[in-house]
Amino acid sequence: MDESYTLELGVDGSDGTLTAISEWGALRGIESFVQLAQWDGTRRVLCALPLTVHDSPAYSHRGVLLDTARHFYPLETAVLPLLDGMAALKLNVLHWHLSDAHSAPLGSTALASGALHPSLMYSASDMRAVVAAAFERGIRVVPELDMPAHTSAWAFGLPEAVVTCPKRVTADVEGLEHGANKAALHPLREATYEAVSTLLHELAAIFPDEYLHLGGDEVDGECWLSDADIRAWASQFSEQEQQQQRTGNRRRRPFPPTEWTHALQAQFTRRVGRLAASMGKRVVMWDEALEVAQLLEDGPLHAGEAQASLDGGAATFGRTDVTIDVWRDWIHGRRQRALHDGHDVVWSSLKWYLDLPGNTWEAMYQVELPAATVPATAMAASSATHTGAAQLLGDVADARHSSELGAIDEQPACASSTSNGLNHGADSIPRAHVERLLAQAWPARSAKPEAVESSPSWSDSTASTGALTASILLNALLVYAIVRLVKRVDRLSRQNGQPLTKAMPQKDE
Repeated sequence: MDESYTLELGVDGSDGTLTAISEWGALRGIESFVQLAQWDGTRRVLCALPLTVHDSPAYSHRGVLLDTARHFYPLETAVLPLLDGMAALKLNVLHWHLSDAHSAPLGSTALASGALHPSLMYSASDMRAVVAAAFERGIRVVPELDMPAHTSAWAFGLPEAVVTCPKRVTADVEGLEHGANKAALHPLREATYEAVSTLLHELAAIFPDEYLHLGGDEVDGECWLSDADIRAWASQFSEQEQQQQRTGNRRRRPFPPTEWTHALQAQFTRRVGRLAASMGKRVVMWDEALEVAQLLEDGPLHAGEAQASLDGGAATFGRTDVTIDVWRDWIHGRRQRALHDGHDVVWSSLKWYLDLPGNTWEAMYQVELPAATVPATAMAASSATHTGAAQLLGDVADARHSSELGAIDEQPACASSTSNGLNHGADSIPRAHVERLLAQAWPARSAKPEAVESSPSWSDSTASTGALTASILLNALLVYAIVRLVKRVDRLSRQNGQPLTKAMPQKDE
């Protein structure tokens, strides 16, 4: 799709021309025209006339991830209005995170019990409504089924397809998830692939986009080992690998037995990836798939694998057929490695997570995108190696007590919607135009979560937090001063041969 356009306005603004090859370019041009009309206090006026604008996107994939699995977002009041805000900011990809450990509210025949509640579910008609509304706004919808991890919700309707590892889950209480992410699909059971096949076919009939996100992040090998069949597979794999190393008959990329988890996930990914390819879909996965992708081989399936393949082994799916969605950008060189390995890349920087506590707009603008060389005709991630998306995951954000859905419009065009390779805040001030978005009935909201009813207002909360912080700092300084004084007195006493402190008595052996 071509999003380029040319906008020409005369001296007094009474005449103008918008030229575009496609309706998508015309939509972007109209948004630019509205953006040029600035509010002078009493009316909207066009400034800097006459002018001619030749515009096309620097990045073909400019997206937002919406997680409706951890928290449910109503269609009419949250999901559809988000599309209006995205269109106003010329964002063109909605990455819809449809399933996770907490729920899979798809209304699928394979996951009939995946929702948190029967009323908190997206039917096929609901999802089609989102796709249709997005299409009218020049927005692609890329669905995500996160697998094989993040699938605890599958166990309610498909217990035979999930390794739940209850001991592993109970023991993990360190994070926000409290172990929910530990459970994973069973990669050695046919029931798993039958359910996946049903889901993929249902989604393919609803979402026309060529891309399908299959997750692939945070697989816990220790959870898998709680299953006897997987333990036997891992043991056999280790013996085969050790034998290959002893005889010198090594794989193209040998790896130690400790990496059997990657090998098992690669087996799962290859089979599901071929199924997606047989439906005409291109696979996107989180950057953990980099290690897995190294083990994917082009060409026909092995005999045993082909016999069990749901697509008969007809479709090809190899290492470079995976588009890598990089979110762990704190790992140095992650994006560069994906590019070096021949993958297309979507950059979903952790600093662009709208729901992550501590993330600020300043940090978002400090993420510098490389200079783009994307043709104006491109709208698919395959046309460029550098693309970007902001994330609204549901770990701590929901539709009632947070305002991240509207936060993207309060800042200058959002970090991920930049039209060039730089995101400096000072350069983006002229693009703010909050009143433009308000006039389009897209509410500008604070990027901070709204307080619940029982909580004090944000200003009161901030004031009390500041007072508490000051009190803590003063007490810390006082303790520090006392410790320094005691050490100084002790040092002087030792110099006089009379230490102030005594050594701890030793226990007799």
